[in-house]
Amino acid sequence: MQNNKIEESEILAKVRDVFQQVFNGKEQKLDYGTSFEEIEDCDSISQVQVIMGIEKSFQTEFCHEEISGLKNIGDLVEMINEHIRNV
Repeated sequence: MQNNKIEESEILAKVRDVFQQVFNGKEQKLDYGTSFEEIEDCDSISQVQVIMGIEKSFQTEFCHEEISGLKNIGDLVEMINEHIRNV
């Protein structure tokens, strides 16, 4: 499968995997409307680790402006989708 053909549900599954890795195997209940503030034990350090894990997982990089504008997991999935479509 090519990266630019990935479905949003697949992106969300990979995002969930990254969160699980960052939080040492603890499964987080994430859906498109979940904000970072709603995620248990999610602080600024873990947010950076999540973003770095996502960048590695999707082989892309995000700029500060993109990241600072994220309101929820849906925004994150959309941002990832835009990056991999433009590869």
